[in-house]
Amino acid sequence: MRRSLLVIVTNYVGSTQFYLSITHQPLLLVVLILSLLSLVVGNGVLVWLGRAQMQTLQQAETWRLSNLKSTAQVQKLQRSLTQLLPPTQGLDKAPADFKELLDVAPAADRPAQAHIIGPHS
Repeated sequence: MRRSLLVIVTNYVGSTQFYLSITHQPLLLVVLILSLLSLVVGNGVLVWLGRAQMQTLQQAETWRLSNLKSTAQVQKLQRSLTQLLPPTQGLDKAPADFKELLDVAPAADRPAQAHIIGPHS
């Protein structure tokens, strides 16, 4: 009697039988072991990725809360400054013209000035 392995595949059409000889049995064993190994490693990677994502989300939440505290502290300091400092005169209305804001006179009204750009100019 020969040593052979009987594999039966059943689907909606019917069932089919395969006899695997002694040379094909190790190949089937290797395929089954690789499939099992792939399943174990894949699940391990999914668990590791899930934990890494959870740690990232926790760190993001920590940073968000820190940002909220910082923003609240900045707003509190700004309110304190506005209460402690006297209001400035003349800057209540923002001038539309940049020259007016800097109080820059036209070039014709100013005396000529020497501009020093560098040591060799």
